[in-house]
Amino acid sequence: MADRVASPSRRSPRFGGFRPSLRLQLAFVIALLSLLPNLVMAGLVLLPTVRDVGGLEPRVTAGLVGWLALVVAFSAGIGAVLARVLLAPLTRVTRDADALPRTARRLGRARLATLGDDPPEIRSLRRAIDRLLEQVQTEQARRSAFTATLMHDMKTPLLAQRTALELVRDAGDGLGEEDRKRLLDEATAETAALGRLVQQLVDAHRFEQGEVRPKRVPSELRPLVEAQVARRRDAARARNVHVELDGDATVVADPDLIGRAVDNLVGNAVRYARSRVRIELRPGLLRISDDGPGLPAPLEQLARPFNDQPTPDAPDGADGADGGGRFRSGTGGLGLYVARGILEAHGGRLVSEASGPGGTVLLAYLGDGRSTAEGSP
Repeated sequence: MADRVASPSRRSPRFGGFRPSLRLQLAFVIALLSLLPNLVMAGLVLLPTVRDVGGLEPRVTAGLVGWLALVVAFSAGIGAVLARVLLAPLTRVTRDADALPRTARRLGRARLATLGDDPPEIRSLRRAIDRLLEQVQTEQARRSAFTATLMHDMKTPLLAQRTALELVRDAGDGLGEEDRKRLLDEATAETAALGRLVQQLVDAHRFEQGEVRPKRVPSELRPLVEAQVARRRDAARARNVHVELDGDATVVADPDLIGRAVDNLVGNAVRYARSRVRIELRPGLLRISDDGPGLPAPLEQLARPFNDQPTPDAPDGADGADGGGRFRSGTGGLGLYVARGILEAHGGRLVSEASGPGGTVLLAYLGDGRSTAEGSP
């Protein structure tokens, strides 16, 4: 369901189930403003007569009522004409905005033309709509880039699986047991990578919809981290990256979600590191440092879904790097987004302590103060 943003100002009036239009409201106000002075003048003129005589003649009363009715009718007509003229610029904006989906090939690239005879308020409204369209264009570009990267990242393991399985099938009995096991292990590893990518997509969708409700139980943090480090051991060994783990703590959190957040953070660190990744466990804190090229953009920009950021000088052989040594992090940013969402769902946060040519240091605060050191009550 779409989010509806309500203005903090007073809502337009309703009369039962009827909500009058702005044109009708403006005509009513003009008629009322014309009637009030006539009522005041009639009261000032006739009040002494009423006080002295004790009443008005029927002929006078009828004439007064007729005059007031004529004033109201005339004023309402003038008000309707004025309302039509005054609201004409707003009507043009509405017509132009309604025509955007039909006239623009992509809605985000469309803009409302500013007319010279528009009053300042209408020009401000047109600029506000243009700013909204610029945000739509940014989101469309990000999602298009993400979709292209996602197709590439999904196609790579699928092709690797297909190649390995075709080799096993076509070689038949001529393939040695060791080679057969190696090819099947490769296909299994690619399947696991594809499964992790799909899980990240599922997690990102759940966080965007606000559907994540972590369960909080006391959990030993070191075994959670060791399990994720073990999953990345082969990738780290293939790139000669040494992973160090130090410290211990107990965290009050959802162990499954925290495990996925740690897996994403450790996976990114191993992917970018040149030779070393260090993970430090402290009460309520996970510190992950690597000696890679550093973040290509602020963490706030990277850690969001549907993002695509080329990273210069990615280490050769890094998972996801292309032949020119550049890594397209369209789905890498997805992992950062999921990790940040998991931490924030626990009352924590993800912070970049340092980033540069010497490496990156990320701080993952794991909760809202309810984490305790090992052995603490």
